[in-house]
Amino acid sequence: MKQKNTFSKIGFILATAGSAVGLGNVIRFPFVMGESGGGAFFLIYMISILFMGASLMLTEMFLGHQGKAAPASTFEKLATHNNTLWKNIGWGISSFSNIIFSYYVILLAWIVAYIWLSASGGLPHTAADADQIFTNVRGDMLATFVSGGLIFAASFYVVAKGVVNGIEKLNLILMPVILIIFTGMLLYSLTLDGFYEAVVFMFHIDFSKITLHVLISAIGMSFFTLSLGTGIVLAYSASLPEDVNFVRSIVYIVLLDTSIAIVSGLMIFSFLFTYNGDPSAGFGLVFITLSTVFSKLGVWGEILGVAFFTSLLFAGITSSVSMIEPMLKTIHIRFNVTRAKAAVILSVPTAILSISVVLSFGGYLGDGGTLLDKLDYVLSNVLLPFGALMTTVFLGWFVEKKRVVAVLQKQLGHFFSLWYSIVKYIAPIALILVLFSLIGLI
Repeated sequence: MKQKNTFSKIGFILATAGSAVGLGNVIRFPFVMGESGGGAFFLIYMISILFMGASLMLTEMFLGHQGKAAPASTFEKLATHNNTLWKNIGWGISSFSNIIFSYYVILLAWIVAYIWLSASGGLPHTAADADQIFTNVRGDMLATFVSGGLIFAASFYVVAKGVVNGIEKLNLILMPVILIIFTGMLLYSLTLDGFYEAVVFMFHIDFSKITLHVLISAIGMSFFTLSLGTGIVLAYSASLPEDVNFVRSIVYIVLLDTSIAIVSGLMIFSFLFTYNGDPSAGFGLVFITLSTVFSKLGVWGEILGVAFFTSLLFAGITSSVSMIEPMLKTIHIRFNVTRAKAAVILSVPTAILSISVVLSFGGYLGDGGTLLDKLDYVLSNVLLPFGALMTTVFLGWFVEKKRVVAVLQKQLGHFFSLWYSIVKYIAPIALILVLFSLIGLI
């Protein structure tokens, strides 16, 4: 019996939202907002989400749906010319998310450690303790290998099972659980003294804080939180049913993704402002600042800590499986092997890179931790914006417009011309500015 390989409509929405709802929403979004002007950042972020983020998501969904294949094959099939060049670009984009997975799984292993610390009463009581505990967690290679290895194997197993029996089923279970936990923690944050201050910080707009840095940062974050430029949406869209309504699906995905970002921001800032935490504490905001806040709440704080880090783990897992899919699908289609065999092939180089990152924290591969830092810097600041840029350029300049019109004119109506102009002209310029800003050229 042939395995079904097409998402249900709700399955696609939850899977795509699950790819976006990860550590980026819960960790990166709040601290970048904290560093970039609060409400001013949020205003630009929402405008960018609604226009450029949604436009690029529609671009990836259209390409995936038309190509019915992995990014490399889709680019090769749809390109009007330079097919080989675009096939190679597709290979590159497919690899970006898989490289992220190689170190992302290590962050998830650290989150497992914090679930245990929360449950066992081991959360830090002072900033100095928090720094030391975080150092200890990162340096515990055995625990990282065990936890990370289990998450690594489980993620590859889920993706090998296919889009329906693996990815869709996982998201149908975990996404509702994430929403329930986050809703419960938001309701608790309503009782905190810092909740009103959190609302003001996030939604009060001080136009004097809108600088070029804030503008570019917010635009970049809108692409980052929707998992754009990684080939994930494109790969998932290859398994869409024929009668899918792209616009309706994007509305649901954007609403779900943005709601999680807002809820996590309100929740985290409420705790921080109640207990005098620093909203611009960077990645330490969760592992150092927030863990210290939880410890001040006694037993109730331990319960909240377990709930928060568990939801963070689940959100990370829904993202991690999506990171494997583009390259696994590429291997599966290009070399005509089963998904299980493709998973085995892909897992070997990915595991080698993951192990290298863990060893770097033990000082075995140079100055501890620099490999993860370098990978994250190159992926976040160079390759992901580049992937998003290439996707917009491809649809705007290398795909027949009449093909695009035939599919999307009816769904977008009078907005088609606006969307096409954004993809062809505005989004590439914005992405070039984001790319130049992130690598320090402007």
